[in-house]
Amino acid sequence: KSRDLFILMETEFYGKVVKDDLDRNVHMNNTAYVKYFDKARFDFLDRVSMGPEDLLMRDLAFVIRSTEYRHRVEMKEGEEFVVKTDIEHYCGGPFVFLKQTMESPTGKTCEARIKYVFTEASGMKRHIENIPEDLIGKINPINVVKLAS
Repeated sequence: KSRDLFILMETEFYGKVVKDDLDRNVHMNNTAYVKYFDKARFDFLDRVSMGPEDLLMRDLAFVIRSTEYRHRVEMKEGEEFVVKTDIEHYCGGPFVFLKQTMESPTGKTCEARIKYVFTEASGMKRHIENIPEDLIGKINPINVVKLAS
């Protein structure tokens, strides 16, 4: 069995570590990473016309199913960063995997792999069977590569 890997030009979301992001060790708290990854996710979805308003008109929501974070380097107050977001893969059905990387001038600070599922927005209980074709088109892949399972 093979699956499709969609490669999209990544989006970039810029930020700066502020005092409220710090923990007792005076570096960025893990929850702050999640906050900025989430902001970058909404920015990404808005750029591909799949933001919350676009999806709600179809009674759809794009919700987190599972996450994996890898912290590499501590970040301090005032440090600037960029979160790069792109589609890691889509293999049919309701699931989409995003890859996000937070980088500062000192290098990669954190990486995230996030599995999202499309659900019915009105109930938020049922995932849909397949993503509508026109939404897949909005992701606008520049390459589709077949991978062996």
